[in-house]
Amino acid sequence: MQNEARIMALDIETFADVPMDLYAELTAGCKGRTGTNDPVKIEAQIKAKQDAIMDKAALSPLTGRVVSWAVYSEKIKRVVVDDGGGEEALLLELDSQLAKSGCTYIATKHGRMFDIPFLAARYAIHGIAPVYPLPLKKYDPNHIDIEDVFSERLGLWAMRFGLPAKLGGGGDVAALVEAEKWEELGEYNLRDAEITWELAMRLLPILKG
Repeated sequence: MQNEARIMALDIETFADVPMDLYAELTAGCKGRTGTNDPVKIEAQIKAKQDAIMDKAALSPLTGRVVSWAVYSEKIKRVVVDDGGGEEALLLELDSQLAKSGCTYIATKHGRMFDIPFLAARYAIHGIAPVYPLPLKKYDPNHIDIEDVFSERLGLWAMRFGLPAKLGGGGDVAALVEAEKWEELGEYNLRDAEITWELAMRLLPILKG
């Protein structure tokens, strides 16, 4: 595991994408609070519940899609955003990049619970059979999830190690996509991948295998 060139950080950004029929199903149970009789208040309460569902939609592959991915290693620094080509093309390009990169180890931040299963589900939705096998096993030896050690926010660990600062937060992604600020989205995504890689490198002397 000491060959840094074979360790690649991977980070994805996601955005809410809820078909109308699925939205109707997810919000069908939204009702006003018991005891509320004012129609205006009931409507506001229902809307608040519907908005809460949509606020979390980007975090699930059921209701969200990948809008950007970034990979970062000693030799490869690349980000690709979906500025019109569609998610399927974006995912195929990611698989191609991973397959030809020659990387043995993928490093992520919280990727075991988010990035990797999210990608797997979206691959399945598009019927993609990836060339590069995603490390889906809970403790896959080819996957370094720095969340296991650096569990606090990525930006805080960047500060602690004197790394380049994180560019904003996850809550900014939706606004960037809606405004079609693709360059800013790409810069944000790539910086997260860079910090993830740098932190993974700090763990190398400690890891065994």
